[in-house]
Amino acid sequence: QIIIQNTCEEDRIYFVCQGDSGSARNITAYLIAPRTVSTSYFSLTGEEVSDVLEYMKEYDYVYLSGIDSVFVDNYGKLFGEKFTEENQQLYKVDVVEEQLLLTQNIH
Repeated sequence: QIIIQNTCEEDRIYFVCQGDSGSARNITAYLIAPRTVSTSYFSLTGEEVSDVLEYMKEYDYVYLSGIDSVFVDNYGKLFGEKFTEENQQLYKVDVVEEQLLLTQNIH
């Protein structure tokens, strides 16, 4: 799996899956253990943008799955100008001068 191949066991993964009630998150957490997987904000509406940005800063990676147009409209700019619903990948989280930077991280 992409997460296991590109992260270390001690990394923290922020998991996003639009429309998920938690089951996809739970399955992923089981499959990639012992990595820590986020427990909040895994299906985003766009109403919580500032909270989500702060929450993302606590993680080493962001993994996107099941992304929809709501996510693209509200968060797509964080992932680059050409981000679309098809860009469901793993991104490295960096915080520089309190700014969140996300870079695609596939080897």
